[in-house]
Amino acid sequence: MPLVQERIDSPRAERAAALARSLPAPDGGTHSTKCSGDGLVGCWQVHQSVPTISGSMTKALQASGPELVTEECSSLLSIPTVTEPLPVESCLAALHIHDHGVMVDTTSLIERDDEGVPFAAGALVSVFAY
Repeated sequence: MPLVQERIDSPRAERAAALARSLPAPDGGTHSTKCSGDGLVGCWQVHQSVPTISGSMTKALQASGPELVTEECSSLLSIPTVTEPLPVESCLAALHIHDHGVMVDTTSLIERDDEGVPFAAGALVSVFAY
């Protein structure tokens, strides 16, 4: 059965990788080196909100084919600051091709000002093929 599984699995993995590489950069996105992870095929910084960018990337995934696309967003973390906690937003969109697919992880891009105070500078978008 391993040979049969490989014949079925390989085209799915290749399709996932091709779809991930074909996703366009988000509007206003600039290439970034801040992303990491297995299967990473794209990374951008965007000076827009996490939900806005995740929504546009989810639409791009949906337009790429008939496969099921899911999106889940949360704001579970916050960074303490002098004035009030800074929420860290995160959205994960995924296109599923059986055991393979494409994931787009969009998280708050946190930077520090000249005084070392953290602030949300937009979003960091990571695209993975798995």
